[in-house]
Amino acid sequence: MSEMASTFDLRRWTPAQIAALVFGTWWMLNGILALTASDSSLSALGVHGEVDAFGIPIAVNGWHAVFHLSTGLAGLAVCISARASRIYAFAAGALYLVVAGSGFVTTTALAVIYVDTLGSVIHVVEALTMLAAGIVSSRITTA
Repeated sequence: MSEMASTFDLRRWTPAQIAALVFGTWWMLNGILALTASDSSLSALGVHGEVDAFGIPIAVNGWHAVFHLSTGLAGLAVCISARASRIYAFAAGALYLVVAGSGFVTTTALAVIYVDTLGSVIHVVEALTMLAAGIVSSRITTA
């Protein structure tokens, strides 16, 4: 198998690489959805509003959208590298825990990201999943 083909063979990817791909795609799409929400003017970074996700209203603003878009694009950028994905999993997991913790204290996490309790709970789940992927990947030796 050529080196290029093995790069895209998901069976050889570490859990951190798969998490970077999956969450990178998820967060990027969340960011795009929030930035393009037609029922609110979220294109202004500080404007607070809600996005309807599968019938559930989620509190967002432009900064929240940029947060998800940037962390998503970063995940997609690193997913082909096992080492970079592991570092990303730890960094994204820690960052999402900080944002969640801040969101539980105030509705404006890190003083700019508008988030509600449901959003903070989701951020905790995302953070713990990323941290777990990083931990499991740290224990995998790659050839």
